[in-house]
Amino acid sequence: MAEHHHQAPVRAVRQVEEVTRAQPRGTSNTNDRGNAETRRRRKAWLLEQFGNGKRARCATCPTWLTFETITVDRWPLAGCEGGTYRRGNIRPMCGPCNSRSGSYLGHARRRAAEAELWRYAIPVTLRPAV
Repeated sequence: MAEHHHQAPVRAVRQVEEVTRAQPRGTSNTNDRGNAETRRRRKAWLLEQFGNGKRARCATCPTWLTFETITVDRWPLAGCEGGTYRRGNIRPMCGPCNSRSGSYLGHARRRAAEAELWRYAIPVTLRPAV
């Protein structure tokens, strides 16, 4: 009975190890954003370049953004396509628009991957009878 009690924690440890070895999402947003100071400078730069230094408009809607509300969108090359947070590839965006565009890109990439897989599927009419 003591052996059985001893084996249960070992299985739990193995399960935890398997969970921690999960594959990443496949986006490039792991540590590319930089440290807090880099992100603050990037926001200030966006407010200066796309606005008056204090506020700027969202790139996709008429919302006015401040230092507290601005988010950084990687465009024209999105993060999932290898885009970086360099000055030639960023623009100001409000949180809802940025979230919506990222979600749209994720769905579009999944649809494209599914379409690519279907390219190699054998049509039902050509499959051998079982």
